[in-house]
This record gives sequence, C-alpha cells and structure tokens, in this order.
Amino acid sequence: MQTYLTCRQLRQLQPETLVIVPRLLREPSAFLEIGAVHLPRIPVGKLSRLYRSTLWYYIERGLFALEVVLYLLGQRLFRRRHYR
Repeated sequence: MQTYLTCRQLRQLQPETLVIVPRLLREPSAFLEIGAVHLPRIPVGKLSRLYRSTLWYYIERGLFALEVVLYLLGQRLFRRRHYR
C-alpha cells in the first residue's frame, strides 16, 4: 500500500515518472490506475518448495532487473521514452 501511495503521489508531482512493477499475468494490480508499466514476473522463488534456498528469490529479482534493463533499452532504441 505504501509503495502504491508513493508512486501515485510521484505521478501527481511529475506525470512523466515511469513506474515499472512486476506482475504475474493474471494477477490484478492497483498500479494500473496510475499508468504503471507491468512486466511479467517469473516466479522462480516458487522453486524453493522443491529445493529450499533463498537463492531462488535473488535469481527472481535479478531476472526482473534484467527485464527492466531490456525494457528501457527497447524504449530508448525505439524512441518511446516515458521519462526525461
């Protein structure tokens, strides 16, 4: 809730602020209301049920970071910038 409220306030102050959030494909998201970009969340952390390790969650976050970099690179290459 705190993250949503912070992002909403930032968008009010700076409408061109880019908000990127991870989301499972069918998962509802309140961030749609503020125009956030949703990138697919790859639930690697669920593999910890098979083999217990917190490493899965680090991998999941690393993959999301890679998705963000690729998204921003694609935006820059195709000149569809959401930020200044």
